[in-house]
Amino acid sequence: MTRFYDSNRRQSTVDRDRRVIKVYREVLSELGDIAAYVARTEIYRRVSKKVGLCSKTVANIINRVEE
Repeated sequence: MTRFYDSNRRQSTVDRDRRVIKVYREVLSELGDIAAYVARTEIYRRVSKKVGLCSKTVANIINRVEE
């Protein structure tokens, strides 16, 4: 599957994706060294609680969107 870029997406979608990635990095920094040992689903769940999207959408954005 190809990665999505800014040029072929709506601006609101790009902004949402950037927000999700920013929150994802914040969650990883909150976890610190134990982030490598925490399950991905738990990290996605924490991001989804902060952003307000479902965890499946969060996972899709983190895994398939190019910054």
